[in-house]
Amino acid sequence: MIRQALVVLVAVAVFGIAVPWVKGFAFLDPLIIVCYACIGILFIVPAASEVFSEPAPASAVLTKVASLFAYGWGISALMLLSGILAVNLRSWHQQLITPAPRLLLAGLFLGGSACLAIIGVTGALGERYGPKVAKSIVRTAFLVLLLLTAGGYRYLPDAWRSMIDDGLTTAALTRFSLVMAAVLTVLGVSLTAWRLKSPTRLGIQ
Repeated sequence: MIRQALVVLVAVAVFGIAVPWVKGFAFLDPLIIVCYACIGILFIVPAASEVFSEPAPASAVLTKVASLFAYGWGISALMLLSGILAVNLRSWHQQLITPAPRLLLAGLFLGGSACLAIIGVTGALGERYGPKVAKSIVRTAFLVLLLLTAGGYRYLPDAWRSMIDDGLTTAALTRFSLVMAAVLTVLGVSLTAWRLKSPTRLGIQ
């Protein structure tokens, strides 16, 4: 517990304060806001891989899922809040400057739904292949996605890059976040509900 708390404190200090302080108001870029709103999923993967791995009553499983959701979403919200405050403290303009409220709310909705989905997916993988394999699979997927996002953009055709750039506006990212949030919510809730429909596997005879 102490180690986990230290990890969160360091992460908040680095990504929630130091990075926004260095970037300044560039931190309020719509894409950065959406990414930060989902950052909590990185902190719940280890525990999510074990959420379905041991027999337990449905109520106990739901408690684990709810706790992980609150933990992951809470970290995302904390990172965003501390980042916005850090940016404003660095360059105060007599008023609090924030991202567009619709974008911020849509991003937080996406972050919460992403937590639900990652709990369901990682938990199902952990039950099927074991927690260690599940963590490796999800972390590898994150790494591949990061590499494709960071390094693949430059190799895309100009028409594709132009289309991507058009989709990085506040309005476009707000719509994308809301649509993806709905999809991920359905995915996370469906996987959890499917898992809870197996009473024998939950240790209930």
